[in-house]
Amino acid sequence: MDWRRFIAKAGAPLKRISARSWFGPSIGGGLAIMAGLLLLFLKFDKQEVPLGQHLIHLSYDLQFFFRRDLKADEAVIVFMDEESHQELGQHYSQPWDRRLHARLLQRLKAEGATVVTLDTLFTEPAPPIANKALSDAMKAHGRVVMGADYLSIGGEGTGSGYRISYSSDFRDAAASGLVSLLEDPDQGVRQQFEDPTNPSLHLAGAYDGETFVPTLSWRTAQLAGASAVRAANTQPQERWINYYGPAGHLPHVRYYAALKTN
Repeated sequence: MDWRRFIAKAGAPLKRISARSWFGPSIGGGLAIMAGLLLLFLKFDKQEVPLGQHLIHLSYDLQFFFRRDLKADEAVIVFMDEESHQELGQHYSQPWDRRLHARLLQRLKAEGATVVTLDTLFTEPAPPIANKALSDAMKAHGRVVMGADYLSIGGEGTGSGYRISYSSDFRDAAASGLVSLLEDPDQGVRQQFEDPTNPSLHLAGAYDGETFVPTLSWRTAQLAGASAVRAANTQPQERWINYYGPAGHLPHVRYYAALKTN
């Protein structure tokens, strides 16, 4: 029922009652309650995070409570899940047979996938025949992104330098993107990973010597021709992640099912 009709039926003159007369105090009361809960949370929070940082995180998180989930029909996630492990006979403690990834790329190319992003590090040794099959499939597709890792030399937090680790076997067959995440103390990920050696540039990626390697999502967007990344690096700016929705919102399929042709 429309709230204006409800007020009129209650006997109150509609012209004298506006949304501002009751909605404003309601917002104020709600904000006061939220502020109280926030202070209570901060008081008992064991994480040593500055109040200002908490408020920044809260201002980001609240947007998703009042916004509808975004429609996502241009991407599909292929899960390397437990059922696929069993169906395809892959060991949990060993890397998957790369010929399976080659088969997947062939299937996705046949289905017209514009870009394929492999959120996987191919740094473990593998049989040459498997590497060749995957490399050939990457080249045949033409737009494949593989994972790269951003590592601290000498241990985490030593400050002695960084290096980017990715498989040299596929360097000429696929693009690379960092799988590294910029994780907040509460384990939330709200911003794109940025090069810690150049924090003022706010680059979505990092430098490996003189070579710049973007994040996995950024490289994917570049290959897909997304307008949001075409001129994005012209000016330094913080890059916050705009999630489509909660976990499980994006269309997805099990790995073994994606290999089936029927």
